[in-house]
Amino acid sequence: MIYFIHHDLFTGTTWVQEIVWQIFHNGEVSKEKVECRYSHLEKSQLFERTGDARQAALTSRPSPRFFKSHLPYHVIPISNNEANRSKYLYVARNPKDAAVSFYHFVQSFGPASHFHGTWEFFAKMFLEGKGKETSWDACN
Repeated sequence: MIYFIHHDLFTGTTWVQEIVWQIFHNGEVSKEKVECRYSHLEKSQLFERTGDARQAALTSRPSPRFFKSHLPYHVIPISNNEANRSKYLYVARNPKDAAVSFYHFVQSFGPASHFHGTWEFFAKMFLEGKGKETSWDACN
């Protein structure tokens, strides 16, 4: 199994997911969206939950299994079998670059984003850890 772990939004995880997918599939470019090829561990079938029936169970996925997660490393499930131990990729990005990417993403929604401030105000909110729980986050 491979887990992608990153702390915040807009760190480049989607790019890394695509690169790793192509490495494991001899450079094949998939027509399927990357979100469909990687399970989001927090929304997975590790445990039976109401409303999750439409997703395939993690154990039913073919090997190698690819997962994405925002969970900290210490809470990710670890295999007891050393030979089959999961591989972990941690994706990090300069916080200023992540903030700029996040700002442009929010701006791309225009009035629907409900953000009408300047870059300076957005950066201040970002540094204070505010504004990360956007309605878009609820879809992830």
